[in-house]
Amino acid sequence: MLEPIFSIRMEYIYITVTVNIILTLFTVFKIFGKSYLTEKGKNLATKQDIADITFKIEGVKVLYSKEIESLRASLLQGVNKKHLFLQKSTDLLLNYYDKVLILNFAKLSKSFGDFISEEDQKMSAVVKYIGEINDLFDQLMVDYHRLSVFLDGKNELMVCTSEIITSVLKIKKVFNNHTGERKIALFKEMAAFKSKNFQDYEKAVHENNAVSAKYYEELKNPYEAFQKQISSFVEKLTLYLS
Repeated sequence: MLEPIFSIRMEYIYITVTVNIILTLFTVFKIFGKSYLTEKGKNLATKQDIADITFKIEGVKVLYSKEIESLRASLLQGVNKKHLFLQKSTDLLLNYYDKVLILNFAKLSKSFGDFISEEDQKMSAVVKYIGEINDLFDQLMVDYHRLSVFLDGKNELMVCTSEIITSVLKIKKVFNNHTGERKIALFKEMAAFKSKNFQDYEKAVHENNAVSAKYYEELKNPYEAFQKQISSFVEKLTLYLS
């Protein structure tokens, strides 16, 4: 009788202990497991947040890199444009200066009688010279207007070019106003020389000299101003190129 009761009691104790263990484990799980799962969820959430943040940062880096490259390209393009602009304006200034020098030393320094010794060819050389110097007047005017696109009107170099072109226009007017009379005087001198009439030749030379003197007298003021303006232009150009 005692053995079954003992057996039953042992089973009861076993069941009770088992239930208590299960309840204890459940309680422990409920208390700690919930915290664990919550923390686990936080960890997962943190990892997800980090992944999202990392993705966004990488996206910003890519966008920033693209913007930097675009800005760099724009700046480089701007630098190239500025370089081309400066190069073009420099080329125009040097070309303008070259033509000013040609006008001063190769054209205005000559008289109609300076070209060739063969009398039959002298008049054709004079006509060619007249055409060349008028072309040069026109080219200087064109170059001046081209420079006005690149240089501000208040720029010292532009002021110099304006002064030079003003003198050039005055010189052109004097030159063309006297061209006809000078050509006629030269033709008469040539004809008198061919006739071998000394008196006629002497008279023609005198008339030609008078016509030339009148021309150079009227040319004097604008030409002297032109000379001073060239010196000023060279000074400003040297500073500009340095």
